[in-house]
Amino acid sequence: MPLSDGRGQGTIVGLHYDHGVLLAATAGTAGACRIEPLYGHAALAARGDAAATRLLHTAGVHLPDIRAFSYRFGDIDARTLAFAYASGLMQTLLVEPRGFQVELLVADVGPAPDEPDGPPGRHLYQVEADGRVTEIGRYAAIGDEASRALEDLDDLVRGPLDLDEAALIALRVLRRAGGGAGRGEPALAGVDDRRHRTRFYRIPPAAVERAGRLEEVSNR
Repeated sequence: MPLSDGRGQGTIVGLHYDHGVLLAATAGTAGACRIEPLYGHAALAARGDAAATRLLHTAGVHLPDIRAFSYRFGDIDARTLAFAYASGLMQTLLVEPRGFQVELLVADVGPAPDEPDGPPGRHLYQVEADGRVTEIGRYAAIGDEASRALEDLDDLVRGPLDLDEAALIALRVLRRAGGGAGRGEPALAGVDDRRHRTRFYRIPPAAVERAGRLEEVSNR
């Protein structure tokens, strides 16, 4: 269930493409939407209270330290992160009725958890404020305009995507949802199995701006 606190905290979308997962966020309120790397091969996209999103990213960074008896660095994948976050959110609800007013998307690229020696795969999970976890097969949206964004994604995603196609679709969806247009360009980042030293990347703001102009032209 999307959060609807009326604070204009923005919208985030996540899309699978042929070599990874793209995450895109509207500018929103400062710090309320963030996309951050985890361990080089995973990414966290969080939307909600700025202090809570910052805290959850920090908790994800330190998860191997907290669970050192159970996990090695390479064992921390998107599924592990998603369920760790879900557990933390549910525990918070036991002592604070409102809990953390956040929604999360967690992505990674790498072998499937049950096939560590297998080929790279793409994984995307959605974590809701009450701790519910959903594995996402194609795309997801969280935030103020999640319902509208999902409707637009239903219309625009017709088949497998490459990164350029995913980026243009994400920009179009977020512009329709109120991103850009005086609020700053959306932020685009993700994880890609073609990268070697780190799978996480950010698309530079200048490239996002150019892509946004292309999207405007193609949409006329």
